[in-house]
Amino acid sequence: MWWYWAAKGTADAANYTADFIDYKTQSQLLKAQAKLYKMNAKSTIWEGQQNADKISREGDQAQGTVRSDFGASGVDVNDSQTVASTQRSLQKAVNDDVFATMYSAAKEANQQTINAKMAKYNVKQLKKGFIFKSIGTWANNAANSMSASSMLSGGGS
Repeated sequence: MWWYWAAKGTADAANYTADFIDYKTQSQLLKAQAKLYKMNAKSTIWEGQQNADKISREGDQAQGTVRSDFGASGVDVNDSQTVASTQRSLQKAVNDDVFATMYSAAKEANQQTINAKMAKYNVKQLKKGFIFKSIGTWANNAANSMSASSMLSGGGS
Protein backbone atom coordinates (compact mmCIF):
# COMPACT_ATOMS: atom_id res chain seq x y z
CA MET A 1 0.00 0.00 0.00
CA TRP A 2 3.01 2.30 0.43
CA TRP A 3 3.25 2.58 -3.34
CA TYR A 4 -0.16 4.28 -3.37
CA TRP A 5 1.06 7.05 -1.09
CA ALA A 6 4.31 7.42 -3.00
CA ALA A 7 2.39 7.70 -6.29
CA LYS A 8 0.01 10.18 -4.68
CA GLY A 9 2.98 12.33 -3.60
CA THR A 10 4.42 12.21 -7.11
CA ALA A 11 1.05 13.25 -8.54
CA ASP A 12 0.88 16.14 -6.06
CA ALA A 13 4.36 17.28 -7.13
CA ALA A 14 3.28 17.13 -10.78
CA ASN A 15 0.13 19.11 -9.94
CA TYR A 16 2.23 21.72 -8.16
CA THR A 17 4.52 22.03 -11.19
CA ALA A 18 1.55 22.43 -13.52
CA ASP A 19 0.00 25.02 -11.17
CA PHE A 20 3.30 26.91 -11.01
CA ILE A 21 3.61 27.02 -14.80
CA ASP A 22 -0.01 28.13 -15.09
CA TYR A 23 0.52 30.82 -12.44
CA LYS A 24 3.68 32.14 -14.12
CA THR A 25 2.02 32.22 -17.54
CA GLN A 26 -1.07 34.06 -16.29
CA SER A 27 1.05 36.40 -14.19
CA GLN A 28 3.23 37.38 -17.14
CA LEU A 29 0.19 37.86 -19.37
CA LEU A 30 -1.45 40.15 -16.80
CA LYS A 31 1.77 42.14 -16.39
CA ALA A 32 2.03 42.56 -20.16
CA GLN A 33 -1.62 43.61 -20.24
CA ALA A 34 -0.97 46.24 -17.54
CA LYS A 35 1.95 47.64 -19.56
CA LEU A 36 -0.21 47.74 -22.67
CA TYR A 37 -2.95 49.64 -20.85
CA LYS A 38 -0.41 52.17 -19.56
CA MET A 39 1.02 52.64 -23.06
CA ASN A 40 -2.49 53.06 -24.44
CA ALA A 41 -3.25 55.72 -21.81
CA LYS A 42 -0.13 57.70 -22.75
CA SER A 43 -0.87 57.28 -26.44
CA THR A 44 -4.46 58.45 -25.95
CA ILE A 45 -3.34 61.63 -24.18
CA TRP A 46 -0.73 62.31 -26.88
CA GLU A 47 -3.30 61.75 -29.63
CA GLY A 48 -5.78 64.02 -27.83
CA GLN A 49 -3.16 66.77 -27.63
CA GLN A 50 -2.39 66.40 -31.33
CA ASN A 51 -6.07 66.61 -32.21
CA ALA A 52 -6.60 69.62 -29.93
CA ASP A 53 -3.60 71.38 -31.51
CA LYS A 54 -5.01 70.66 -34.97
CA ILE A 55 -8.41 72.08 -33.99
CA SER A 56 -6.72 75.16 -32.56
CA ARG A 57 -4.64 75.71 -35.71
CA GLU A 58 -7.71 75.29 -37.91
CA GLY A 59 -9.56 77.75 -35.66
CA ASP A 60 -6.77 80.30 -36.07
CA GLN A 61 -6.94 79.86 -39.84
CA ALA A 62 -10.71 80.28 -39.73
CA GLN A 63 -10.31 83.51 -37.71
CA GLY A 64 -8.09 84.87 -40.46
CA THR A 65 -10.58 83.77 -43.09
CA VAL A 66 -13.40 85.60 -41.27
CA ARG A 67 -11.41 88.84 -41.28
CA SER A 68 -10.38 88.54 -44.92
CA ASP A 69 -13.89 87.53 -46.10
CA PHE A 70 -15.52 90.45 -44.32
CA GLY A 71 -12.73 92.76 -45.47
CA ALA A 72 -13.21 91.64 -49.07
CA SER A 73 -16.88 92.51 -48.85
CA GLY A 74 -16.07 96.09 -47.83
CA VAL A 75 -16.64 95.81 -44.06
CA ASP A 76 -14.21 97.70 -41.79
CA VAL A 77 -12.86 94.66 -39.95
CA ASN A 78 -11.25 96.79 -37.23
CA ASP A 79 -14.52 98.47 -36.23
CA SER A 80 -17.33 96.02 -36.91
CA GLN A 81 -19.63 94.40 -34.37
CA THR A 82 -20.50 91.70 -36.90
CA VAL A 83 -16.85 90.71 -37.38
CA ALA A 84 -16.20 90.77 -33.63
CA SER A 85 -19.34 88.74 -32.92
CA THR A 86 -18.48 86.20 -35.62
CA GLN A 87 -14.94 85.86 -34.30
CA ARG A 88 -16.18 85.40 -30.72
CA SER A 89 -18.64 82.72 -31.84
CA LEU A 90 -15.92 80.99 -33.83
CA GLN A 91 -13.46 81.17 -30.93
CA LYS A 92 -16.06 79.73 -28.55
CA ALA A 93 -16.73 76.87 -30.97
CA VAL A 94 -12.98 76.20 -31.26
CA ASN A 95 -12.55 76.30 -27.47
CA ASP A 96 -15.50 73.95 -27.02
CA ASP A 97 -14.05 71.52 -29.57
CA VAL A 98 -10.61 71.63 -27.94
CA PHE A 99 -12.16 71.01 -24.53
CA ALA A 100 -14.32 68.15 -25.80
CA THR A 101 -11.34 66.55 -27.53
CA MET A 102 -9.11 66.75 -24.45
CA TYR A 103 -11.93 65.66 -22.14
CA SER A 104 -12.62 62.62 -24.29
CA ALA A 105 -8.91 61.73 -24.42
CA ALA A 106 -8.53 62.18 -20.66
CA LYS A 107 -11.60 60.05 -19.99
CA GLU A 108 -10.30 57.25 -22.20
CA ALA A 109 -6.80 57.51 -20.71
CA ASN A 110 -8.29 57.34 -17.22
CA GLN A 111 -10.13 54.14 -18.13
CA GLN A 112 -6.90 52.68 -19.53
CA THR A 113 -5.12 53.59 -16.28
CA ILE A 114 -7.87 51.92 -14.24
CA ASN A 115 -7.55 48.82 -16.43
CA ALA A 116 -3.77 48.78 -15.83
CA LYS A 117 -4.30 48.98 -12.06
CA MET A 118 -6.85 46.17 -12.21
CA ALA A 119 -4.41 43.98 -14.15
CA LYS A 120 -1.73 44.63 -11.49
CA TYR A 121 -4.26 43.85 -8.75
CA ASN A 122 -5.18 40.60 -10.54
CA VAL A 123 -1.48 39.63 -10.57
CA LYS A 124 -1.40 40.05 -6.77
CA GLN A 125 -4.61 38.06 -6.34
CA LEU A 126 -3.26 35.35 -8.63
CA LYS A 127 -0.09 35.14 -6.53
CA LYS A 128 -2.08 34.87 -3.28
CA GLY A 129 -4.23 32.14 -4.77
CA PHE A 130 -1.19 30.25 -6.01
CA ILE A 131 0.55 30.49 -2.63
CA PHE A 132 -2.48 29.18 -0.75
CA LYS A 133 -3.05 26.44 -3.29
CA SER A 134 0.61 25.36 -3.17
CA ILE A 135 0.57 25.33 0.65
CA GLY A 136 -2.38 22.95 0.46
CA THR A 137 -0.65 20.80 -2.16
CA TRP A 138 2.57 20.54 -0.16
CA ALA A 139 0.73 19.90 3.11
CA ASN A 140 -1.13 17.10 1.35
CA ASN A 141 2.15 15.84 -0.08
CA ALA A 142 3.75 15.83 3.39
CA ALA A 143 0.81 13.89 4.81
CA ASN A 144 1.09 11.39 1.96
CA SER A 145 4.82 11.06 2.62
CA MET A 146 4.24 10.34 6.29
CA SER A 147 1.62 7.76 5.41
CA ALA A 148 3.96 6.11 2.92
CA SER A 149 6.89 6.06 5.35
CA SER A 150 4.66 4.69 8.09
CA MET A 151 3.60 1.93 5.69
CA LEU A 152 7.24 1.19 4.79
CA SER A 153 8.30 0.98 8.41
CA GLY A 154 5.65 -1.60 9.08
CA GLY A 155 2.87 0.61 10.32
CA GLY A 156 0.37 -0.54 7.72
CA SER A 157 -0.59 -3.46 5.55
